[in-house]
Order: sequence, then C-alpha cells, then structure tokens
Amino acid sequence: MNAPHPLIRRIEEKDFARVSNITNYYFPHVGATPSKITKRRSKGFDYFVAVVNAVVAGFADYKLMERKVKLMGLAVDPEFREVGIGSALLSKICEVAVREGKSAVYLQVKQSNLPAIELYRSNGFIITRKVEKGAESSYLMSKVLSRSAL
Repeated sequence: MNAPHPLIRRIEEKDFARVSNITNYYFPHVGATPSKITKRRSKGFDYFVAVVNAVVAGFADYKLMERKVKLMGLAVDPEFREVGIGSALLSKICEVAVREGKSAVYLQVKQSNLPAIELYRSNGFIITRKVEKGAESSYLMSKVLSRSAL
C-alpha cells in the first residue's frame, strides 16, 4: 500500500461505530460501543481519528490533565498499519498538548507490545518506569514537550 496522507480530525458521531470496532479488535476485553464513547467524552476524554480515503483508519483517545496529557489509547486498523498513521495521531496529540500549555504527553503500554513501544520511541517517547500490575507488566512512557519543538 502506498503511504496514505491521513486527515486527522476530531471524532464525529458517525465515527463511533468504526472506532468501537477498531478498539474491540485490539482490546476485546473493553467491549467498546458507541454509547461508551459518548459517555467517555462526557467525562472529559477526547478522540482524534485518522481518515484515509473516507475510511476511519485509526484513532487516539486522550485526556487533558492538570499539567500533562494522558494518551489513553491509540489503534490503527491492521489494513492501514506501518504507513505513518500512528505517528500522525501522536503528532496531533502533542500539538494539542503544546497549544493547551501542557508539559508532556504520557501513556502506559504493555511490555509485550513491541510494535507500539517502537512507535512511541520513534516519536520521542521514553520509558520512565516499569509498572507491575496484574498478569503482565507495562511501561509508563512520556514525551516532554516544548513550544519550539513543534
């Protein structure tokens, strides 16, 4: 597949079903539904979607915290992986963080999710600590932001 140039925009109601499907593909335990997206948005979570040829190819959801932005999730449809969509979504989240005066973006990722860890590293995130919780360890990763960097 040629590298598409995705349109990154805020989620719209018409995207909820597609975002739920992508979420459930990677995280079936979540049981994502359009109504859950509506509920999360009412609690301060926001979403960006990446659109390629009128198809939602991926999304990132996040929450503005006091000083930082917490990236809650990022997922790209398998058909659209490894063409820069994840990086485009991360770039948009960092752009919003800078505009909102936040100092960093952070996230938690399973230690076994090597493709995601590589994506985050290639976009300037570093592992700040290991989190031991439940059956599988995770990493806390963050990217310190500066207004001049974007």
